[in-house]
Amino acid sequence: MVEHLTFNQGVPGSIPGGPTITAIALLGALLTWCSCSVAAQSPQDLRAAEYQARLQDTRAEQTGTPAAKRASANAWLRAGNLALDHNQVRYTYQISRALVAIRDSARFEQFFKRCLEVASRGEPTALYLPFLDYADGLAAFGRPEARAYYRRAYELHVNEAGLNKYVIYLLDQRDPAAALAIIESLSADERRSNVVILSQWRRALQQAGRDTRPADTALAEVERRSRGAQGGVFVGPIAK
Repeated sequence: MVEHLTFNQGVPGSIPGGPTITAIALLGALLTWCSCSVAAQSPQDLRAAEYQARLQDTRAEQTGTPAAKRASANAWLRAGNLALDHNQVRYTYQISRALVAIRDSARFEQFFKRCLEVASRGEPTALYLPFLDYADGLAAFGRPEARAYYRRAYELHVNEAGLNKYVIYLLDQRDPAAALAIIESLSADERRSNVVILSQWRRALQQAGRDTRPADTALAEVERRSRGAQGGVFVGPIAK
């Protein structure tokens, strides 16, 4: 029988709810095995590189140490660059997040410059996720260019994420006029179907010093419909 000793069993400096010693040891063994497996295969083996990156990511999340975070970023960069070697754009979210976590703006710029160049060879919508993840990283680094890339992702109109992130960014930058111009260009049905936008509509109206009752009313209607839902199907009146 293996005894699982957690970091919060009365040990000074313990972490409540922390990972078990056994889990960390097992993860370390898996990473060692994976590293040997990757080394034994072709350096172009993208699946093995992704698997190793996911293991390093798990270790970084569980331990939170700077060394683990750097190892995670290195592993994701390796996988992302291998994908680019094959004209595939992958792992942009993980790479942006990992490089922001270690404040590595130089390699962040280097990777996304190459990533956007590869993505631009395909369909226009292939740029959507790279634009969003690049913008997220730029915003986290405090770079004003984030606004242009959020805008470019939004203008591709792939899904609601581009719209939502752009509006949130504008409000974080205290530009309610620009946010309201976008929100109020949507139809009532488009706003009503997007709870994030409804909440940001209220926030934008507050920032602009305007009456929030239109957003309050729409949010209250969504809440009423949600309370009336049965089995995932809305019942009761739905605003026209």
